[in-house]
Amino acid sequence: MRDLDFPTLADDFARFICKTPVARGEMEAWTASDADGVRRAAYRLLLGFAADPDSALTDAESLGWLDRIGNETHQSPNWLQESVLTAPVVTGLRSEALYAPAMATSSGFGKVEVFHGDQTTCKTHGPVKLLSDSRTRIRPYCIEAGIISRHDRKTQSALCRTLEFTDGSL
Repeated sequence: MRDLDFPTLADDFARFICKTPVARGEMEAWTASDADGVRRAAYRLLLGFAADPDSALTDAESLGWLDRIGNETHQSPNWLQESVLTAPVVTGLRSEALYAPAMATSSGFGKVEVFHGDQTTCKTHGPVKLLSDSRTRIRPYCIEAGIISRHDRKTQSALCRTLEFTDGSL
């Protein structure tokens, strides 16, 4: 677990184990880790559970996660913030009952900048904007079977994003 020292590696690991029996039990422990990559994997698991309408994640649990996220966003390191910022969006789109609490959590963030590097055009969209935009939809997050090759960028890009606009522009 300590080797999850790069954001994409943490994301791929979470996506791969999301459907395993151990994932839910490990998520809570991993969010308490002092290793940023491990914590990022935990929040990516949360995204996977929130994005899956068949997961056992309850609205009450989701509200608890929203409270926690609201309290730790600004204290989180750069790459962890990206996952933490996405969680309320996926949670708010999960059900109508979670939309208003997710919007309240997102509104409380204020401006949060995630640095993606000097050599990229990547950006993290604000959660309020994403929740407010009627085109935002949840995409499946967990890999059902197999691992995506790093060389298969088209497939990887299609599966790795948790959110998209219906017109594909996100």
